[in-house]
Amino acid sequence: MVDLRMYKSGIVLYIDSYEELPILLKEIDEKLKSVDHFFQPGDKIMLKLENYREKISDIPLIIEKLETYGLKVSSILTENYEEKQTVLKIKEKDENVMETMILMRNVRSGQKINHSGHIILIGNVHAGSEVIAGGTVVIFGNCYGVVRAGIKDDNSYILTLSLNSTLIQIGETKQILNKNYDYPIVAYAKNGKIYIESFDTNEE
Repeated sequence: MVDLRMYKSGIVLYIDSYEELPILLKEIDEKLKSVDHFFQPGDKIMLKLENYREKISDIPLIIEKLETYGLKVSSILTENYEEKQTVLKIKEKDENVMETMILMRNVRSGQKINHSGHIILIGNVHAGSEVIAGGTVVIFGNCYGVVRAGIKDDNSYILTLSLNSTLIQIGETKQILNKNYDYPIVAYAKNGKIYIESFDTNEE
């Protein structure tokens, strides 16, 4: 009845035909709790209901439910929205396998990359931007923005060719950075602390 999908234009809460609103709201609770580490407060989400004209009076209550999780509904999609645009289905946190997103682009100021699995980024992360991953983040470029890795797996790490960020996070562990690393580094969390080490590409 309820599913989370990633379209080219963003994350969509898809709601199939249903009979009773209280049962639907309970399913929305269960779905969002199963991916509770994926979203950040203030994240935008789109809403798609089958036969939305018949359920139009329920939409405000559905939006209110999403807002209790800190989510903001940016748009409501019609039945004619192209399903073939789906590029990713969000994995729930009880699944062991995480998908890897590979991007060849720079992340500009004000932009945010958010993925439930691992991220491999070929490009630079500019100041004022943010990269969030359920697993490991590998950046083949210079990093000046905020990086949050390991949202679903605190054994993940951050690897980048240089690190000049003000803040990084792995799992629930955050660290404010007061120095620049103008060389390849690997960062990992252990015992509530983040360790940053030089990544020697010449090491056998």
